[in-house]
Amino acid sequence: MNKEAIVVILDVSPTMKKALGGADGEENSSRIQVAIDSVKMLIEQKLLYSTNCEMGVVLMGTQKTDNHLADQIGGGQYANVTTFRAIEKLNLDALRSVTEGIACEDRAATKGDMVDGLIVAMDMMARHCGTKKYKRRIFVITDGERETKYDQDDFKTIASSMNETDTRLNVITLDFCEDLDEEDEEEEEPKPKVPNPNETKPQQKNREFLVKLTNKVKGAIFPASVAMQIYQQFKKKEVSARSKFRGNLDLARNLKLAVQIFSRTREETFPTLKKQSLVATESASAKDGLVKLDRSYAEVDDPDQAPVDPEKHTKAFQYGKQLVPVGKENEGVLKYKGGKKDGDEDENATQGGGVGDVQVQGDYERQFKLLGFTDQSKVPRHHFLGGVDIILPVRGAKNERAFAAMVNAMIEGHKVLIAKIIERKNADPKLVVLYPHISKKKPILYMVQLPTAEDLRDYQFPSLVPASEEQRTAARELIKALDLTRADPETGDTEERLKPELTFNPALQYFGQVVTHRIANPPEVAGTELPPLNQAVADYVRPDKELFEEAKDEVSAFEEAFPLQPVNDDENRKRQRVYWRDLIQREEQKNAEEAKQAAEEARVAAMKDKANAENGMLPGGPDQEVKEITSVDPIGDFKKMVNDRKVDRVNDAIVQMAAIIERFVKNSLKGDLYEKALQCLQELRATCIKEDEGGRYNEFLHRIKKMFMTGTWCDFYQLLCANGKHLSLVTHRETPTSSFVTDEESVKFLQVDQIGAGRAPEVKKPVEDDLMDEIE
Repeated sequence: MNKEAIVVILDVSPTMKKALGGADGEENSSRIQVAIDSVKMLIEQKLLYSTNCEMGVVLMGTQKTDNHLADQIGGGQYANVTTFRAIEKLNLDALRSVTEGIACEDRAATKGDMVDGLIVAMDMMARHCGTKKYKRRIFVITDGERETKYDQDDFKTIASSMNETDTRLNVITLDFCEDLDEEDEEEEEPKPKVPNPNETKPQQKNREFLVKLTNKVKGAIFPASVAMQIYQQFKKKEVSARSKFRGNLDLARNLKLAVQIFSRTREETFPTLKKQSLVATESASAKDGLVKLDRSYAEVDDPDQAPVDPEKHTKAFQYGKQLVPVGKENEGVLKYKGGKKDGDEDENATQGGGVGDVQVQGDYERQFKLLGFTDQSKVPRHHFLGGVDIILPVRGAKNERAFAAMVNAMIEGHKVLIAKIIERKNADPKLVVLYPHISKKKPILYMVQLPTAEDLRDYQFPSLVPASEEQRTAARELIKALDLTRADPETGDTEERLKPELTFNPALQYFGQVVTHRIANPPEVAGTELPPLNQAVADYVRPDKELFEEAKDEVSAFEEAFPLQPVNDDENRKRQRVYWRDLIQREEQKNAEEAKQAAEEARVAAMKDKANAENGMLPGGPDQEVKEITSVDPIGDFKKMVNDRKVDRVNDAIVQMAAIIERFVKNSLKGDLYEKALQCLQELRATCIKEDEGGRYNEFLHRIKKMFMTGTWCDFYQLLCANGKHLSLVTHRETPTSSFVTDEESVKFLQVDQIGAGRAPEVKKPVEDDLMDEIE
């Protein structure tokens, strides 16, 4: 984006002290105050939305003379014109100086009219910009009460200089040119009009001069009321159209199209905010009070929380619920690198051999390659990721014709192009889809990123209650009634509500509104109260009253078709009100349970150490890491694996516990291990509910039923049905996200036929000391 240079020419003659005549005949603020407010709004907008803007201010009609041309030429020329601010980058000091440092003169100056101000401003612009590429603009704010003296040579010099440097002229008039029509500005020689009785003779002559000048150059005249409305309108951040990628689209081995990619739409992020110290010494530089963040890391198990040396930091990437550490030496090895593929010829080292190729010497990693074509219907729109880019062909007769032919063929066949792109060296590859489109100017392609197979997640949701025909009709009519297009009753033309180009991000707009409010009203002066949301933003953030008033019948029908049922008030009260005593009581109960569990684990560990000692094995401490569930204390081992804070072992624990349960059943002698298997099954069910793995428990229970319902171990299944009222399938009420089983289905699951059930077999209570039978 090119830099922008602006010079504001402000009239400070004594007549600017007059009150600005309102449209309704009432008097408002003074002319000079309105002029200063216009400059303030311009500076505020540039500070927020155009960081490359530079601005200078010239005052005409001052008692003193201070400008470069007057010093250089002398002889009293360009007198009564003051350079208030040289062309420099905008900052808060510029805003404060304009607000506090500009005032009207007490007596009229003899010289320093509009022509002198324009010439001084153009000289400033020429000396500052030189031959550099700048977007040049001059603003003139005047009441036109001082007559402008000029000859044809001065007029031609000003007009030709503005046209040669492509300088735009914007004139803001105060109490004159109020009735200026657009036709007057477009005509080469405006027709003489009856003088406005509210305008003085100097204003009428200045009006004639300004209309004539704006017709010769790129310019426009705005009355003060119109200019203020323009400045108060919402602005978009200016972003330069820079190419993101310039290279070849590889269609085949010897067929390449030279293309360039630009951003079409993207999400605008919220401005980054930096913390500023309030106790730091005041300074003109905002950087002096910045708060620097120093982040350090410590081991979770380190009681002293000593910082870890940055050289020992290791990145970890999430794989499911588990974090996989990857060292710096392995990170580069694992990262994707686009390289020369087998069979590529050396001539492709320059990306040559195609139509209008862009030569990229020895660059194998940047790549834009066709993977195939497919029907548009096979690419679901809800798979689109990120923003949209636009692809244009690089200029060249053959290249553009080939690109246009491909786009037209895709449109005729309703096809889209699937491609892989690596936008820059060492960048991650992206899977993208290219949509053909014929714009007003030329054929183009729209590019959107697609997810890979690993990016897709298939979540199971419970089925919705089927809607009745009455409900579908009510919903259909409500959608039609809330259509965002409205018809003009007079012309019949349709008008769209909430047009994207007129609907701005409310958060960003309010942020800009608050910043400009803070600039003009510091907290120490105006307090900490924030301004209300701009009414124009509030109009499209809140529901459209007119639209819903027209659709009130459809809304009522929809409410009747979909009645809302009140929820349990008691449950709501429990959720809403939480007292400190309840939290303290819960914490005490939790600590007591943890202490009880620790004592139990210590007792079990002591038993294991005793058993290991009898078998000649070294004893392990109570905090020994458990990686495998044994038949000695399967429930204790299972709990340790699930509660392991260093490594996620939930998946392994569930798999091993399921295997232990099956082994207990199959290794039972007259059912002596059935009770132990049921205890393990009960613990497995409780843990699956806690870890939101209800679906996995249900799968295991289905396998148990299929395996043990008939055959050698059918007596275990009969025991499970008789005594396992709390061991049936996990219901949707217990784990809403991982189970879709209803309470009725869970109850019926463990009901057996009376013929094969008989009475439940007697279970032999297992002997805890008989451990040698379980050693394999």
